Amino acid sequence: MYRKLASSTFLKNFSWLALGQIFYRVAYFVTIALLARIVPLNDYGLASYFLLYVGLWAPLFNFGLGIVGVREIAQGNISAEDFISKVISLKILVVVLAGVLLMVSGIFFEYSGDQLILLFCFSVYAILISLAEFFHIPFIGIEKMHITARLIIVERAVISILAILLLIVFSDIWGFAFGYILGGIISVIISYKVFRRAFSFSLRIDNSILKFFIRESWPVALNMFFSLSYNRIGVVFLENMKSRDVVAYYNSAFFVLFALQMGVSTLMQAIFPKLSRAQKNKNSIGKSAFKVFKIIFPILFLSTLILFYFSDSLILVFYGEELKSSIPILRVLIWVFPLFTISTFWANYFRAGGNQRLMAVISGSGMLFNIAGSVLLINAAGAVGLAKAYVISEFLIVIMCFLLFISHQRDREITFSVIAYLAIMFLIIGGSLFYSYIGLSLTVFCLITIGILVVISLIGIKNADVKFIKNLIV
Repeated sequence: MYRKLASSTFLKNFSWLALGQIFYRVAYFVTIALLARIVPLNDYGLASYFLLYVGLWAPLFNFGLGIVGVREIAQGNISAEDFISKVISLKILVVVLAGVLLMVSGIFFEYSGDQLILLFCFSVYAILISLAEFFHIPFIGIEKMHITARLIIVERAVISILAILLLIVFSDIWGFAFGYILGGIISVIISYKVFRRAFSFSLRIDNSILKFFIRESWPVALNMFFSLSYNRIGVVFLENMKSRDVVAYYNSAFFVLFALQMGVSTLMQAIFPKLSRAQKNKNSIGKSAFKVFKIIFPILFLSTLILFYFSDSLILVFYGEELKSSIPILRVLIWVFPLFTISTFWANYFRAGGNQRLMAVISGSGMLFNIAGSVLLINAAGAVGLAKAYVISEFLIVIMCFLLFISHQRDREITFSVIAYLAIMFLIIGGSLFYSYIGLSLTVFCLITIGILVVISLIGIKNADVKFIKNLIV
């Protein structure tokens, strides 16, 4: 039985993707930590701010072509060769326009001098990485994710080594930025060479294919933009309303969260092709997916609780005493992790069924609330207020995803279960913010929460849909 599972496509894909994503997140996190230790705090705040600001525009560079491309290849609607050959012209146009819009936004926000040059450097890097990742899509679509993982490891190793090397040599943010650009150029070359070894390629223009991908991809891009903007737009407000040092504290906490999201993106990448085929075959998987969620839920919140407890150690070990003001920010921001995972789980479920427009509406609603919440809470509590706005916005996204799900299922038992799980999430996250006000110590609060999660876990496993899980991993 073990050998059968170990040889399954899902476990192979997940293992390889996990390895690639772990390496990517660790390399990125180490690079950022070294940047924080080598350059002055003000320069680190500037560089980390622009990294997150450029990240806000990532959906425009991608334009949703990754998700739609994987779905169409997995469903057999287009071959890997045809996807690259017929869509690459659209991809090049998209990344160039995104880069131009990014620079225009910098001029609009009145960045000048070194700020504008640094923004340009990170914009070039974003274009290069987006092009490199475009050549990963066919391998994900045909579930040859060991190739994707190897590409990620090699490319991120090159980028990190060059960024760290030039950072040490020049001891400033320019060495770091130029290392990223040089690493991006090499990444594009590597990805293209690996793709050409596996598939044939000849540039072709097919207007019907281009129109289809534009029609299907823009709602995904909009959804991704709204989802990513929660944190990025808040950082823009934080920099304008507070100071660059406060941005540095917030970003240090955020980069910990970013590193922890590796498991989410890895799991969803591995499952998405199978979900796409299941949705195409009109399989009724809604109830089974909810039962899988019941197992994921306690695992997510238990792991988050552990990270919540050791937030001070995480900050001090990786960043040192100078950034210890990031600790209370991380204690709030860490609760984005389980909420983000849950919303991503359901977002991929709906996208696989072609409901990307509804997800764009949901994400847009969350973004609007986040903008209003950020302005109000930054004034009241600074970076901690921004973190709270992020958590609240993600919680609202989860609520809206569940409302969409139960409207499709129309099942009374699922409706009551959804209400119960939302109430539990509210109590745990609310308790983490206010436990000291009711006289509880951190340890007592964590022990009480662990007891609640153990009970929920036993109930969830008892009602698990073993057959559905087996079909996903085999």
